[in-house]
Amino acid sequence: MTKHEAAQAALGAHDRLQEAQAREPELMQDGMPFDPDLWLAWHSTDYKPAYEGWSAAMDALSVAIGESIGRHPSTFRPLCEELART
Repeated sequence: MTKHEAAQAALGAHDRLQEAQAREPELMQDGMPFDPDLWLAWHSTDYKPAYEGWSAAMDALSVAIGESIGRHPSTFRPLCEELART
């Protein structure tokens, strides 16, 4: 996988992860879900696959560029956006 392809994959996977996070069922003030069954379903069918896809894409990016750049969006997104344009 080229740096360009890895960067595009990491950006897409991060976008899907953010979309999954935005669909998280409502939580109470104490951080516990109002509907635990709904939250568990979201976690296992929406969030976890998106997280695992993003994690794999970040691992592939690290291999493609030859170093780990960290997983905070402020660190990897600018580099990915630059690599994806090239």
